[in-house]
Amino acid sequence: MTHEKEFLDYIELNKKEVFKNTLETKNVYIDLEDLIQQAPNFSEELLKNPEEEILTIKKLILELNIVNHVNIRFYNVPDYLKKNIRDIRSKDLNSLICFEGIIRQVGNVESIIIKSKFECPSCGSIINLPQKDDVVHEPNKCSCGRKNGFRLLENKLEDIQNLIIEEKHEDTDTNQQPQRIKTILRGNLCEPKIIKKNFPGSLVKIIGILSEKKKYIRGNNVSTILEKYVSINNIEYINFDDDEIEITEEEKEKFYNLAKSPNALEIITNSIAPSIYGYNNIKKAIALQLIGGVKNKRSDGSFTRANIHGLIVGDPGLSKSVMLKFTSSVLPRSRFVSGRGSSGVGLTASVIKSEISGDYVLEGGPLIMANGSIMAIDEGEKMKADDITNLHEAMSIGTLTINKANIHSVLPAETSILMAANPKHGRFKIDDNVLDQINLPPSFVSRFDFIYVIKDKPNEDKDNLIASKIFEEHSSEQFNQNILEKDDLKKYIIMARHMKPKMTEEAKNEMKNFYVELRKQSKEMGDGSLIIPITPRQLEALIRLSQAHAKLKLRENIGIDDAKQAIKVYKEYLLEFGYDEKANAFDIDKIMGTSSSTRTKMDAVLKTVRILETNFENGYVPLEDIEQTLKDSLTSDEVYSIVMRLNQSGDLIRNNRRYKRT
Repeated sequence: MTHEKEFLDYIELNKKEVFKNTLETKNVYIDLEDLIQQAPNFSEELLKNPEEEILTIKKLILELNIVNHVNIRFYNVPDYLKKNIRDIRSKDLNSLICFEGIIRQVGNVESIIIKSKFECPSCGSIINLPQKDDVVHEPNKCSCGRKNGFRLLENKLEDIQNLIIEEKHEDTDTNQQPQRIKTILRGNLCEPKIIKKNFPGSLVKIIGILSEKKKYIRGNNVSTILEKYVSINNIEYINFDDDEIEITEEEKEKFYNLAKSPNALEIITNSIAPSIYGYNNIKKAIALQLIGGVKNKRSDGSFTRANIHGLIVGDPGLSKSVMLKFTSSVLPRSRFVSGRGSSGVGLTASVIKSEISGDYVLEGGPLIMANGSIMAIDEGEKMKADDITNLHEAMSIGTLTINKANIHSVLPAETSILMAANPKHGRFKIDDNVLDQINLPPSFVSRFDFIYVIKDKPNEDKDNLIASKIFEEHSSEQFNQNILEKDDLKKYIIMARHMKPKMTEEAKNEMKNFYVELRKQSKEMGDGSLIIPITPRQLEALIRLSQAHAKLKLRENIGIDDAKQAIKVYKEYLLEFGYDEKANAFDIDKIMGTSSSTRTKMDAVLKTVRILETNFENGYVPLEDIEQTLKDSLTSDEVYSIVMRLNQSGDLIRNNRRYKRT
């Protein structure tokens, strides 16, 4: 009783804090660190036998007559009780543990029998029997001597929900597979206002008791391997902004001084994948992407997108993968995946059959698990176009809608995507259009805020510098000191991500004038088509990039310099992808895969097919006749290319080498 008296003294001393939400929630919240300090003997027993001592706590609190029903919830667990999921072992069984992780799989809310009431037909005795296993057990014997045939009167039920928690990516070593553990929510932890937060990608802190249960194989045979799971005592949902590296005041002061220096952007840029020579423009864009823009509420209640997406397309062997791997190692919860073998379902989310219940449940893929962070996709050209379309919604509005197997859910997917891809034919052909050599759907490409092309062109001076850098990395020579150490870079970027700069009129006018002036350069061609150099989608990208640059400089306001840097990034992108040499003008539709001149050719082919199809049985026009009719305006190769594109888009249907309109 001595340790119970110690607990009651603790309750008396902390009554206001302990019971502040009890009447509303039916929960008593106990600060475990305070309890250990103020009631060490009781805490020792609690940590040894948590299930038994929690029942003792319930009994003692109910005897105070403050409430008639209560659940005990612990919080503020001391560090020595915290574990990584991969470090949980059999020695931890039946003990109180705490760990952080990301919800990977969410089960349905189900009911479980926790107690059954039986009646003995012989003497009428009532027998209450707790149920702990997966199978309902009857009483072994009644006090009257009867051993079977008891009548079930009622079952006491409890709500449960199964969650599979995956350890945070930053808690794993390089190339390690993240570990998972099964957990169970019970009772009022399954209330609707709580479980609505349980979706794949949620970052949580779990406090619970490690338990085990039998594993059945081949029918009713019991395996020698026991299945571990955590019975959750309390679950805390961690805001992504709170899951950050601690930054000291001295470090903050150092970073503010760096941000004020004229070469701050250069230092941050050089700190991105410093083992690679050059690519300063790409590294600068990646730095802006890691920091991101500002999420603002629109007048209709929706929110602007803050995350920035980037695409790097280049010849093989030019360190694209190295840049992606470095980028994915900077932010918490980031993911690095390969397009080789990945599918849209695997990258986004899937509906699978639960190992626990057998029901269909929702499981998050890397895109969802990296919500609020970044996902780097290498070899993106190896993904199927159908799979890539699953990323469209997430890239545009930051959500992912799932409608499969009676599961209807909208998951948050505010994930920045950095993708690397190789050209279709292994290397870029110098004279061909760059976009035509990328094996990615134009509608997907158009969603990126910046796109850079890396071509392997021999250059003696540049090749000398690259070779020197490679040898430097393989030697003990002094490295460039004009960079931040990786840990400092992580802290700087996290600090910058917390900034919320406001747009100044000067910056707004700078970008508005650029947008309007570029729109003025729209051209009406002789065939009536219109070349448009920029659309509101690119203006939104400009705003995000300017916000990111202001955040990188740790500024409270977005100035002209920030706007100019954003415009510079956009111009680099537009010159590479959006310049129509034949029209001598910028054409944003080229990025969508169909320039103004191409649309004109497509219209000419469709018009020709419409005129000729009445001359042929079933309306199918031979390709040779289309080429002959258009020989004065289009070459045979151009006609063939346009016909193939129209066939792929569904505007023309094919029968051998004959075509007709759909």
